[in-house]
This record gives sequence, C-alpha cells and structure tokens, in this order.
Amino acid sequence: EEFYHKKGISFSEFLSSLGNNVTSENAGSDLSSCILFEGDYITAFGIVKYQMSDDSLSMTKPIAIVKGGLEALYNLFKQKRNEKAGFSYILLWGGVFFTIASIGCFIGARHFYNKVKERSAIQKDQVKELDDLNCANCKQEKRNMLFKPCNHLVYCKKCFESPAFNPGLKEKCLACENMIESSEKVYIP
Repeated sequence: EEFYHKKGISFSEFLSSLGNNVTSENAGSDLSSCILFEGDYITAFGIVKYQMSDDSLSMTKPIAIVKGGLEALYNLFKQKRNEKAGFSYILLWGGVFFTIASIGCFIGARHFYNKVKERSAIQKDQVKELDDLNCANCKQEKRNMLFKPCNHLVYCKKCFESPAFNPGLKEKCLACENMIESSEKVYIP
C-alpha cells in the first residue's frame, strides 16, 4: 500500500512526527541529495535539500513514501518497473502493428497505382490499334481490303480501287512485299 506526502505538512515535520530528526550531519556536505529514511512503519525515499539558515532538511521531491520497511519500498519499485515493462510491451506491439499496417497500405497504394498505370497503357494501345486500322494511304477510312495469300490488311477499298493509286503497288503487299494473288473486302466494326 502506498502513502503520499500531504502538502500541508513539511517533510521534516513528517519525520519529526515519527520520532526521528534528520539533521545536516546525516546529509553530508551536499546542498541537495537523495536520502532514504527507513522506519518501522514507514519508509521515505526522495530528494532532500539542506537549508543552511535553519540547519534542517526538507524533502523537495518525494519519490516514494510507503508503508513498511525497505522491502516494501523494493516491492513498490519492482511493481512500478513491471507496470512500465507492460506498457513497453504495449508500445512495442503497437509499433509493430502500425509498421505492418503502414507497409500494407503502401503495398496496396502501389498496387492501385500500377493498375491505373496499366489501364492507361492498355487504353493508349487500344487507341493506337484503332489508328493502325486506318488505311495506309488516306489515313481516314478503315482498312477493309484483305490480300491473299498473306492475309494482310493495308488499304481501304476506295484507295485500292482508285485510278490515282500506283498500279505497281497493287501487285505487291506493302507489309510483306509478297505478290498479291487476290483481294477480298472485309468488314471491321
């Protein structure tokens, strides 16, 4: 059980009430030092300041006042250490959880970013493919003349059948430069 020093009573009065006076001879030459007072019923531990004017000691910072002897004080410190150790474990596992959650969020965000980037690349490729389906000559109409035997789509019917089109190119495929035996009109949506 723990007892705390009441603010209305000075520490020297508290020690006097126990029947023990602490004087400057017991404190040494330091103006403030750490002192342990062990009584039969109460043990006090704290920072004591020596007052030269009235030749007395007063406790400026009581660290612990416990019921019982030195063993009770030791048990109190041990209990406080265990409480801090428990809190340290909570902080440790909280930090581990936060780190894992942060890594998970980072990986999820990176995955989402890659998906968006991949979709935009696919859309660009689809637009490029649509552009690639336009006629190699006029670049406006869709390619719809399939050359045999190589099965390449190069021109639209309008350009392939126009008299202004180079008649020498009608004999060779522009993609593979093989001889064209026949051509078919195909429909591309």
